[in-house]
Amino acid sequence: MLRSALLAVTSVAVGTILPAQDCIDTVQPSVTILSKEMLDAPDCLFTVRFCLRKTDGDADFIDYTVIHSYGAIVRTVGVANVPPGTVICQDFTFVAECDAHASFLAEARRQDTTLCGTVYAFASLPLRLLFFRGEVLDEGKVFLQWQTAREENVSHFEVLEGFDGKQFSSAARVEAKGKGDVPSTYHHIWSLPDDAVASEVFFRLKMIDRDGKHGYSQLLHLDLGEGPGLTAYPVPASQQLCISSPRTFYSAATAVDLLGRTTPLTSSDDNCYDIRMLSSGFYRLQLGHRSIPFWVR
Repeated sequence: MLRSALLAVTSVAVGTILPAQDCIDTVQPSVTILSKEMLDAPDCLFTVRFCLRKTDGDADFIDYTVIHSYGAIVRTVGVANVPPGTVICQDFTFVAECDAHASFLAEARRQDTTLCGTVYAFASLPLRLLFFRGEVLDEGKVFLQWQTAREENVSHFEVLEGFDGKQFSSAARVEAKGKGDVPSTYHHIWSLPDDAVASEVFFRLKMIDRDGKHGYSQLLHLDLGEGPGLTAYPVPASQQLCISSPRTFYSAATAVDLLGRTTPLTSSDDNCYDIRMLSSGFYRLQLGHRSIPFWVR
């Protein structure tokens, strides 16, 4: 019943649809979507702020009810010590269908529990993103593609890259086409940075509206593979060890002996490392996710 009533709302704008009463009043904007993140289809994670103004000292507490496509949130907040004229905001986080609506009800009551004011608002919750996917190409390149369903207020997209699934940095900015309800498709060819050594990469798509609000796509994880074969020379080595590679490595390297003991190595030149502190024997050179065997004389 709650879901049927919710989906009957046809407007796509955030707004207030009932007048205020006595001890609380509406503010603009009454509902603000703080964040929206795509989970497994068709679900999204939303955080929405609902604000109102206390207009009379009689309001002792406020009962909140938020109805979304998968259920309801009920919360009671005491406001007896809040001065009249204060704007009161509450944040609600919930999982709902990505292209749905949510309704927000606030009922202010006096100490004797009698109703003294009501504010009702609703919000459209579309994420607009239909898919975000990638295909690994040769030479550490990835073809990224995504499609939106509508772009009434989209400013641009930011492609975020990361190598551990936790920390991300900006890799590219792509301007939105702004075609309204017409589906739009985008692509970007990403290349592994010259100073990175990785066999896997993570992407997220940040979607930024003209008003500064933003949302995120689900996480995209791709295996880059081992890429071009790497070898260490000279064989055996004594003073320094160099790497044959089509790209330059600036990241730190580690020598690992047969017992698993590690020795950090410093770069003496491009793709070369000082190994004078190593005793004779067999080692593995650890460069990020890659491991190269070598022999010290």
